[in-house]
Amino acid sequence: MSETIGTFNELSYHRQLKYRLMPDSSFHEQKVGRYIADIRCGKEIIEIQSCGFYKLKPKLSYYLSEGFRVTVVYPIEAAKWLIWVNPQTGESTRRRSPKKGQLSDIFPEMYGIREFLNHPGLSFLAILAETEEIRLLGGKDGNTKKRAKRLERKPTAFLQEIRCSHPKDFHYFIPTDLPEYFTVQEYQKYSRLSRRNPLTAHHAVGALTALGLAVRDGNRGKAYLYRWNPSGEPLILT
Repeated sequence: MSETIGTFNELSYHRQLKYRLMPDSSFHEQKVGRYIADIRCGKEIIEIQSCGFYKLKPKLSYYLSEGFRVTVVYPIEAAKWLIWVNPQTGESTRRRSPKKGQLSDIFPEMYGIREFLNHPGLSFLAILAETEEIRLLGGKDGNTKKRAKRLERKPTAFLQEIRCSHPKDFHYFIPTDLPEYFTVQEYQKYSRLSRRNPLTAHHAVGALTALGLAVRDGNRGKAYLYRWNPSGEPLILT
């Protein structure tokens, strides 16, 4: 169910998410050891990370070893509107971005922290939202998109939240038409991952393997063949 967002004084999307997850700001930016947690409430820690999960490795290593329960929040822009502003005239245009985030985008990111994925103290929360981004056009005439500067990005509606505390919870994130046996290239096709970076699909399948949701099961030609394992439980191959 869509939830319309009211007025926020914070300009940062990150800050707005923090207030959504914990309205009491006294729990924000809490020192834990030599690290600063986005949100801490007792033994519960929340870290918001839109990309670069590998940057969380030192924090996760410390938090989990100290007995904290950690939730990594992954915001996904399911729909995005761009507002282009001419700094000379103040005129603006609004259009929908062709880029659309999807749940399966989390897997390439999870590869960067794959050694922690089966830790009982770690869970994930995916938040799908519609966003609006204001960009200041560049150039002498204030009409050049190439050197535009992003002024603000904010959510306009929160659409859905999905929490994953066990590998099997991630079955919502898997393409429904993915066959039982697949190669990395086939996973890329069914999940509609970008082909600009060939490692993206490899990292996604690597994360699925670390979760136990995919198991390497032979070869197809020169490519490794993987078997989809929706339960996440150990699979005995025959």
